[in-house]
Amino acid sequence: MLNTNDATRPRGTQSVGNRLLLTGLLILSVLFCAACGVKHVPVPPPDDEYKTLNDRSAVLINQGLYEDALEAVERSLAIKPDYSIAWNNKGVILLNLGRMEEALEAVDRAIEIDPLNAMAWSNKAMVYGNTNRMAEALQAMDRALLLEPANGLLLFNKACYQALSGDREGAINSLEKAIQQDSRIKPLAAREEDLKSLRDEPRFKKITQ
Repeated sequence: MLNTNDATRPRGTQSVGNRLLLTGLLILSVLFCAACGVKHVPVPPPDDEYKTLNDRSAVLINQGLYEDALEAVERSLAIKPDYSIAWNNKGVILLNLGRMEEALEAVDRAIEIDPLNAMAWSNKAMVYGNTNRMAEALQAMDRALLLEPANGLLLFNKACYQALSGDREGAINSLEKAIQQDSRIKPLAAREEDLKSLRDEPRFKKITQ
């Protein structure tokens, strides 16, 4: 199965020069306030900092730096606790750290905030799949596919759960649809361990060659 995580492109992030200028102004402000005896009020983070931090967590996930990714996504959620994408990414991180109960709580929170978050439903299926709860994994994946029926990645993961559940015909049907949607899945399917029970099937050989 393939991990799915969300990452949005940073928007309106400040340049290094702007950050240095703001830092200099902040230092002057602190010195001035100290001199006049006025308590300094911290400058709030930029409006889109939570997105930047979440984007950083996604990069770190792809690099396998899960502890660092967790720190970044938690900082994002501290700024914007109702950010569904960040909760989903947190679920992916916790899944990769083997913290399954916490991972399930995180993706459930993502879904609670945004029930239309297909990737959160997919990652909920992945948590269930990694804890051998295949019936629940398939239910969650079907919810994801209701939202994105032409998503090859989701169809591929469904095929994996079906194969692990012993539904070989259903798995091959889902895999065939996945490859029709995204031809890049074909070489992945040929070496996917979750699909090894299908390798002797003539249809599997045909669609993965």
